[in-house]
Amino acid sequence: MPDEPEVCAIRFNIEIPSTPWDTEDALVNEIKGTIIGIERDKEVRYGSIELLLVHLPEAWYFGVPMHDLGDAHSQLLEWIVATFYDPETEEPKEEFDIEPIPRDLVVITSLKLKRKYRTVDTVVQTVETAVTFLAHNGLIVAVMDGKEHRGLKLTVAEWKALGFAKVPQSPLVFRDHCRINPYTGND
Repeated sequence: MPDEPEVCAIRFNIEIPSTPWDTEDALVNEIKGTIIGIERDKEVRYGSIELLLVHLPEAWYFGVPMHDLGDAHSQLLEWIVATFYDPETEEPKEEFDIEPIPRDLVVITSLKLKRKYRTVDTVVQTVETAVTFLAHNGLIVAVMDGKEHRGLKLTVAEWKALGFAKVPQSPLVFRDHCRINPYTGND
């Protein structure tokens, strides 16, 4: 029986604007990662992951309203910010029980694994590696694939293993890294 696939690394490609970072477009980074594994002692490309890294603490520091970040970047980010944050106070909305400390927001926009390498474990390894490296205490958000929205095509078992909570009447899911230990999956 062949070995189970195991993610060995993610190679990130990120473009970071030079300082000053006091504008909306400089506070949102689009990040692409290549998922790498080993097969027969050779490096193999398992797939890819794409994310947005939104620097909310820097936005707060520079006085850039977080709703302006969403508006300046994309409809997706505008929708996510409007869903999770109060437009007046810029605090997380109470119904989500999100820690109110300023921290980064990570939006997983794409996760593609070749069928041969896709297991619940490789999905979890990939997402945990990416979000823990990019925003170890961030708010992690994704869109579930559905009729009205293109999003991540994960199975119920994969979503459960990742510990995401679904936003009622929405394809959005989220996980607060301040409330979940990424190393155990427990609160």
